[in-house]
Amino acid sequence: MMKFGHRTIINGFGLIMLISCIQLALITLRDQPPKEDLSQRQIQADLAFLLQQVSDNSAYAALYPERLARVTQRVEQQLNSPYLSIKRSEFAAQLLKVLAPLDDTSSMVSDVEVEFTLPIKLQREEDEWLAFNNQDTPLEEDYPFLTHIDGIPMPKWVEASQMFLAPSLQAISTQQSNKLHLLSLLRQEIGIERQDSVRLTLSDGEHTQQLTLALTTASLKPTKATKATKATKANFNNSVEGIFSFNDLEKFKLGSRLEQSLKKAIFSPVTILDLRHAYGRGDQLLTWLAQYYTNPTESAKADFPLPDIYAIGLYRRAPKMRNDYLKPLLFTPYHQLSPQAQQQVDEAIQQIDTPFDERFSSWHARQPQSQHRRLTPPQTPGKLVLLIGPECRQQCQWLVHFAKQWHNTLLIGEPTLGNYDKHHQFTLPKSKISVRVTNSMIYDMQANRLSGVATEPDIFQPVDQDFYWQQVLDLVDNQQTEL
Repeated sequence: MMKFGHRTIINGFGLIMLISCIQLALITLRDQPPKEDLSQRQIQADLAFLLQQVSDNSAYAALYPERLARVTQRVEQQLNSPYLSIKRSEFAAQLLKVLAPLDDTSSMVSDVEVEFTLPIKLQREEDEWLAFNNQDTPLEEDYPFLTHIDGIPMPKWVEASQMFLAPSLQAISTQQSNKLHLLSLLRQEIGIERQDSVRLTLSDGEHTQQLTLALTTASLKPTKATKATKATKANFNNSVEGIFSFNDLEKFKLGSRLEQSLKKAIFSPVTILDLRHAYGRGDQLLTWLAQYYTNPTESAKADFPLPDIYAIGLYRRAPKMRNDYLKPLLFTPYHQLSPQAQQQVDEAIQQIDTPFDERFSSWHARQPQSQHRRLTPPQTPGKLVLLIGPECRQQCQWLVHFAKQWHNTLLIGEPTLGNYDKHHQFTLPKSKISVRVTNSMIYDMQANRLSGVATEPDIFQPVDQDFYWQQVLDLVDNQQTEL
């Protein structure tokens, strides 16, 4: 039997205390907030790390080397900038510009803040911009159009804002408007000195009027949670009357009160589902709705609302990445499929022109997980209206993709971002800014790329404006009248 002496016990306790102190020190260091000002050396380290992560993990970088080359060029431009230091929030905003040529619509950069934002609301009408106050009324009733900011014509501001947008988003008016509000960032891009006010030129088409507004320091904080809460609590009440608001789609369960309410509602004239902030991994709601709204003559099998396989995908390889990396997205590895399913995948792959090399995994297939059989409803369901926007992601994106093909279904809102994918997220070592890039590629069974491809609404409606149910019903009535 081993015996422990007094000294051995003391040394043991001393070692434990030392380990505990080291762990506490590491926790303390991790919890320290990042420095507000970044030196040129810190910027260089972060940009080098960013470029390496994008090069090694982005699916778009691997498939489109010319895009990676443009990203590299913008990294070099940042490295050659004359700034000896830069604020962390400003650096985050510049990273939007660095990553824009990748044209990854689902990429994200955290902590993007600007000192001054444009203190009005903008809405594009063809090639003109309408100016509104925070109450959504015209800034000047008799002069509705904004033609200049700080004496610079609007096309110049739009051109500057495009530098911070992925090319696929540059034509979307609300995406343009969001970037046009980054006043201090765009002033820097154009070459206008910092000012505490902004001079607006308004027009009625013939005459102009100038208006000067004072600016207050206002950071661009993330608004997703705020918008979701506002949408859920202020405007939408889940009820049997046919109005439902969704966030986490996985909360839809068979046999729940929500399902019972929705089952009653879909036989009313109009059922409205707000999916503007919806996400989640499960496909219960998709397959449940498909029972009622998929046209049997258009589906692959008359007795089931969705095809056996309706998408294929693969991911950018990385060390220590498991071969079931896409499993959370309901994809099954090729080798686990039945021979019949493998044949369907092989036929789809043969139609894809994009060359995937050894940097990508083998193919995976997406199959319905919730096995709802097709129903014969006692009566015809009413019109299904889905409110959609760029924050509709994951399972919401799949639901909207299929709903676009269903009969008696109407999509209202803004285009989605084609966010079907898995993402690689990393933190820059010096600034602690979090960056996300897409590292998978998804296709339908007709070899059409789904990743990054927007689902367009049938009726465009800015999602940052309050929806009123009578307004939605009026849009539905107008659309039916036009048909």
